[in-house]
Amino acid sequence: RTSVIRYTREELNETACMIAALAESEGLDAHARSAMIRLTE
Repeated sequence: RTSVIRYTREELNETACMIAALAESEGLDAHARSAMIRLTE
């Protein structure tokens, strides 16, 4: 199953660190890096 979630730039700025922390806690390091990289795009 695939889920697609859309964030506005503002929403991403507010939640990227939490998204990355959750991903890291689940062993999804690439997903964590992806969330943080999107802050610089």
